[in-house]
Amino acid sequence: MVVGFAQGTCFIGYWKALVPTGSVSEIGFCFRCDGRSLHLENGGNLMNILGSWEDPNMVVGFAQGLWLTGCVGRHVAQCSLNRVVGAFPLVVSRRGYGLQMGLKSSDEDHAAALEEKKQRVLTNPMPVVKLKKGKSKIFYDGNAIVLEGAIDCILGSESKIGPAAVLPLVDHNFSVIGWGVYNRSSKFRFRILHHVIYDGEFDISQQIDMVHTLTLKLTRSMQLRQMLKLPSEETDAFRLANSEGDSISGLIIDIYGNTAVVESSALWVEVHREEVERALRATLQDDVEIFWRQSKDKLVQEGMSKEELETGPNPSEARQQMVKEHRVEFEVELGAGSQKTGFFCDQRDNRARIAQLAKQKDVLDCFSYTGGFALHAAANGAKSVTAVESSKAALRIAEGNASRNRVNVDFKEADVFDFLKGAMENGQKWDIVVIDPPKYAPTQKSLERARRKYHGLNKRALSVTRSGGLLLSCSCSRAMTGSGKFEDMIASAAQDAGKRVTFLGTFGASPDHPNHPSMPETKYLTATLVAVFDT
Repeated sequence: MVVGFAQGTCFIGYWKALVPTGSVSEIGFCFRCDGRSLHLENGGNLMNILGSWEDPNMVVGFAQGLWLTGCVGRHVAQCSLNRVVGAFPLVVSRRGYGLQMGLKSSDEDHAAALEEKKQRVLTNPMPVVKLKKGKSKIFYDGNAIVLEGAIDCILGSESKIGPAAVLPLVDHNFSVIGWGVYNRSSKFRFRILHHVIYDGEFDISQQIDMVHTLTLKLTRSMQLRQMLKLPSEETDAFRLANSEGDSISGLIIDIYGNTAVVESSALWVEVHREEVERALRATLQDDVEIFWRQSKDKLVQEGMSKEELETGPNPSEARQQMVKEHRVEFEVELGAGSQKTGFFCDQRDNRARIAQLAKQKDVLDCFSYTGGFALHAAANGAKSVTAVESSKAALRIAEGNASRNRVNVDFKEADVFDFLKGAMENGQKWDIVVIDPPKYAPTQKSLERARRKYHGLNKRALSVTRSGGLLLSCSCSRAMTGSGKFEDMIASAAQDAGKRVTFLGTFGASPDHPNHPSMPETKYLTATLVAVFDT
């Protein structure tokens, strides 16, 4: 039952259910009722439908499939008001007009509706996860992760719940929120994979089709990437599934050419591996090769033992895969020894940004890994490029990538802090400096220690940047990004380095790494570009 529209927002309730509280103002649409929903009537006239604006008791509602208008306490069109399942008083103010939400059905009707929902849930053949009172709003808004503290109880026999069991989720009033996977061993106790509001209603008494749901979600994700022109003739490396950002909590899939790399970091992904692979093949349709990579540390946090990881289905054998990004070719190492899935697609747009600025400039790429920023700068006419990386294995791949693209890069195997300290002592300077360090703040508790480390790193990087040059400073730590203090840290580091900075822009991950508006923690990458001047 759609109950109102305000400033482009649709406020939604359900038949014989409590309407979410809140105010609706400035309605600029007409709507009609077909017995179950109120619909927009484009081009209609709201005043003609509702009648006089001056009557403070005017109501609109519906009952038994009839559209009703009238005044409180009067007999309205073909039905008395006390039989209206939802009646909403019209409110007139100086700002305009609106509907004040409020259920006007009788207490008896309401109690009967609640009892009907309750019995439907209590008699469900499978267990049901029930939330505590006051804990459901964020999940109606789309949040996908339910922590232990939000759960009231399990309705039904817990003995029937296996690892990563697929179960329905209801609020304290027994209204169905969706279904997902339950894991009693994880702090992420329940992951919602199907929201009723966004993905449609379902019968909680019926077996849930995981393959069908995952196929729909992955198809939706693929359609979004195609809107972003991914893949293209220039780029065939991109992220297809970004966990909560694509409403598939716990599942990450990167596409490298004709290979789909699944990063398994949630118990349900391991338990339902066959369903994930079937949905992925149904989505991509082409002759895709699936590479399975286990994030073992995270899977242990999900309750898997090291013995289970060793004796269960094995990840794929390590191998190499060729990809291209803006026509620059990279070898990607797939396997346990690589970082993440083997390549950082989230920095694609930021690498392109540096490439556009690099012509005839001296460029320094710190934490280069397999040469991402360095190769793009060299391929776009940089005067010189220096790349610093501490991993011998990553440098071997980076050197091969430079040779493959026929560009010159001076690779340095060194700790970045030590390299920058030596460069400062030797008076070395670069026009463009990029620092893209690993995650210094994996948790909120480690933020202050990480801030000090970021400060020291940026102070050194600013010191080796020529006056009038540019620094791109990055952080992939959610805690740092979420603190909103990254720019303050750079300003403080600049002051300590005896530099003056001007902020030119702050950027995030490439758009194939979407974040969810109700889950700010999905926004993790910050890349801030500053102009650097001597004081």
